Amino acid sequence: MEGLSQIAQALEADGWEGVEDEYALAGARPVAAARLEEPAFQAELDERLEAEQAQHGSESAAPVREYTLEEVRSFLAELSQQGYTAQVRQLILDAGAKALSEVDPAKFGQIMAGAEEIAHA
Repeated sequence: MEGLSQIAQALEADGWEGVEDEYALAGARPVAAARLEEPAFQAELDERLEAEQAQHGSESAAPVREYTLEEVRSFLAELSQQGYTAQVRQLILDAGAKALSEVDPAKFGQIMAGAEEIAHA
């Protein structure tokens, strides 16, 4: 196995030597495939993954704003008056209802997020 790793490293080094002169490829090389087997490198990757997951976990833990039916209805009415009636109707259908009054209040945040995207498009 070690012999294959050495061959892979040699081929990779030869390949990079041929392309390092290219303008777009100047700078740091990507991680070598053979290096992925090193325990120290694997530990470093694990630490990075844990840190990234912790960061994403803290972002998703942010409190989700709850909306009232009146707030949602008012915002959707504004969008509809601006010519986005079909998109507003689709937001309601995507929430699993035929009318806004039938939408589960837990899905108001989803509807408002979609409405914000439409408004800022």
